[in-house]
Amino acid sequence: MITSPHLSRELASFAANLCVEDIPGEVMNRAEDLLVDWFGSAIAGKGSRPVELITQFAFNMGGFCFDSCWPI
Repeated sequence: MITSPHLSRELASFAANLCVEDIPGEVMNRAEDLLVDWFGSAIAGKGSRPVELITQFAFNMGGFCFDSCWPI
């Protein structure tokens, strides 16, 4: 267990020094499955009313690059 008062610094250092070869194959496979699942969900939800409402809310709050991030 990490006991340092600077947990975010230790986590950042761990992430910065992590090599793909250090990650177990099972973990990489699971991450790939989750990424593909997320991508499929994102594509399926695009254009649905709830997603459009959330997108409009984010745009109105100034935290979304509507035109430059999602070219049509």
